[in-house]
Amino acid sequence: MGAVGAMAVGAEVGRRRGSRAALSAQQRAALPDRDFALPQGRRYPIEDLEHGRLALTYAMAPSNRSMRYQVMFKVLQRYPQLAAWWNSTKKGSKIPISTAYLRSRRDDLSHLINNKIYPESARRQAEEEDSAIVALLRLMPRLHARAA
Repeated sequence: MGAVGAMAVGAEVGRRRGSRAALSAQQRAALPDRDFALPQGRRYPIEDLEHGRLALTYAMAPSNRSMRYQVMFKVLQRYPQLAAWWNSTKKGSKIPISTAYLRSRRDDLSHLINNKIYPESARRQAEEEDSAIVALLRLMPRLHARAA
């Protein structure tokens, strides 16, 4: 998917945004676990393209750092077209969806984990983040194939 495809995704999301109200508690409760990026806590609903885009955006907040890559994986697995949208609209983002960035982040994590720089509690989080990055790296060829 090129820039035109990414703009189409953005236009589709923008069209729906004005007409959609936030999920009510009843609507959210009715969603199956598979419609959440993090089903264990029923966090980040991704039942449609717009909620996938929102989940991807909210996962980038500094307070969500520990689950960022897990959410990215789930959203991109379900909506691979959002990778092109993210990279085309979030030019200033510190977190591009690219193989090079993910490999670099994984190298950093490996160094921190292997050299025991993290305290034990943070080490578990780093290992979870590393696992999510590995899953994202496995997904990247499909994202690139779709973009072509």
